Amino acid sequence: MILGNSWGVLPLPKISWQSLLVLALILIFAGVLRGWRLGYPEAQYFDECYYAPGALSYINGTVDENSVHPPLGKLQIADFILWGRWLNDCGLHFSEYTLWRLASFAFGEGTILLTFLLGWRLSRGSASLANLASFLVSIDFMSIVLARICMLDMVLAFWMLVGVWCSWMYIEAKILQSPRALSWAILCSIAFGIATSCKWNGLFGAFIAFWLMLLLPNLMTKASLQAEANAEVSSDTSPSDNSSEEHSQVALAAGFKGRLKGSGKKLFKQGLILALLFTVSIASIYCLSYLPQFMREGFSYKTVSHIVQAHTVMVKFRYNAKQFTHHYCSQFWAWPTVIRPVWFKFDSGANLALGIVCFGSIFFWWPGFTFVLEFIYFGLKESRWIWLFIGLSWCIPWLLWAISTTGGFIYYMLPGIPLLAIVIAWVICDWHKEGRWWNVAIGVYLAILGAALACYYPFLTYLPMQRSLFATLFPVIFTQWR
Repeated sequence: MILGNSWGVLPLPKISWQSLLVLALILIFAGVLRGWRLGYPEAQYFDECYYAPGALSYINGTVDENSVHPPLGKLQIADFILWGRWLNDCGLHFSEYTLWRLASFAFGEGTILLTFLLGWRLSRGSASLANLASFLVSIDFMSIVLARICMLDMVLAFWMLVGVWCSWMYIEAKILQSPRALSWAILCSIAFGIATSCKWNGLFGAFIAFWLMLLLPNLMTKASLQAEANAEVSSDTSPSDNSSEEHSQVALAAGFKGRLKGSGKKLFKQGLILALLFTVSIASIYCLSYLPQFMREGFSYKTVSHIVQAHTVMVKFRYNAKQFTHHYCSQFWAWPTVIRPVWFKFDSGANLALGIVCFGSIFFWWPGFTFVLEFIYFGLKESRWIWLFIGLSWCIPWLLWAISTTGGFIYYMLPGIPLLAIVIAWVICDWHKEGRWWNVAIGVYLAILGAALACYYPFLTYLPMQRSLFATLFPVIFTQWR
């Protein structure tokens, strides 16, 4: 049985230098979109009032007053602030506001790179698809906005995408019965441990990764064995020999069942190992994220009680509607439809308007959401396991927000944007194979995405614009867009 050849796992072509050059240009382009005027506005805005002081408190060795999220995201922001200060000592001139936002900028660039790697791997070595997916992330409205603000969400999205990538690498290794499978499982659990120690919704990604890592290799192996058995029946019998065909089918069916004998017990054992690994890794990293607090307050019962009290605040913040109130709050089902954007900042004068709005381009999100559902449907119907992996990795973390009694914000969709981009890039690459008129449609679609970015970019980056442009892009009829 050559399982790798059956499922296209191996071999993968090398990435050409031309593809790497295109990727480098995409990263530079994305860096310009995200890095230009990174220090503006020159003031805290939206949730920066929580996370910038929180990160600075770890640098200064003082108490972090923001206790509604675990410390690790703020610690990573603090690391980039210190790195930026060192660069300033070397002769650069980053403003304090730029230093706060360096972490989000860096993790935003890293997310684009990871999108390429994941897209290349899932597409079995299509650098064109991977670069297109990276480009789509680079021009996504929400990805730009959240890479320019001192918040935890871009840090979270990066580590969740690392977890998704490692989970697929585990699945590949498991299919090939490679000893590297355990290493990928460990790395996956570490990535989701870091994500969960930034924000609790990292657990949503860990949940679906666990089940995909457990079930997909088993399903793919069974399907491959069945396909092999059918192929052997076809090759070992002739159309005129009915008795021989029947005998071969019975024998091969028995052999197929024999090769799967004990698979249930094996699956249960694998599930226990994965569950233990995820639990230990996530819990260990989560506890270690509080090490700075123990070092500041001492390893004592009093410190533990402070941490427990902070977690009580976290739970109430998420499930107590009286505490979790916000003008831009919305329910999970509304997020993919871009019904309720979030204005991080807005100012206006006599003839000018400038602001920062966090939302997704409907020309990107609406088709992406539709194609994700299509991937799940055909993944289940036709055993397209890679499509199923992509679709469920996007859909389940989103649907799990249904357990929240208070709703949330549209930017909770950020971790799924790279998967949306891979889905759309996959569809576009399929269209490209269909002929001339489909290529025209691709060109028109990409032109629409580019035009939308050009129009809305000022309101993603706090550039002053005429109020007439604001009125055109955010019409009164879309009442919840204002």
